[in-house]
Amino acid sequence: MLPAFKKGAPGVQFSALEEWDGTMITKFLLMMLSCLSFGSVVAHAQDIQTKGSISGTVLDINGAVVQNARVTVTGEKTVNRIATTNESGVFEVDNLTPGSYHVQAEQTGFKATAVSEVGVFVGKTTAEPGRSTLP
Repeated sequence: MLPAFKKGAPGVQFSALEEWDGTMITKFLLMMLSCLSFGSVVAHAQDIQTKGSISGTVLDINGAVVQNARVTVTGEKTVNRIATTNESGVFEVDNLTPGSYHVQAEQTGFKATAVSEVGVFVGKTTAEPGRSTLP
């Protein structure tokens, strides 16, 4: 059988957490959550400062937007990144390492088109040169 220890008895030490009430624990947890949230915001901000993006509009030969076209962005140091155009024919691929990229757009019933040497710069969105036209 273990002896019963009383708070304040000689030679008995209690941790500081044992004296915290529910409010103090809640405040501590909220403080920790705030610190973790701040860390993720800082990491995202650093990504924005070291990466760039490519955007553009995919049109057919008559100038009409092409919805749901598959746009593949390929770089020297990255894996292929794939985006789909929205209802306005617009796409954007973000979080790209600065460098030169090849952009290809394709849609069923249209001939694929591509643009090479699309430059990506830190903190910038590069509008694809001209507009991709799917004949």
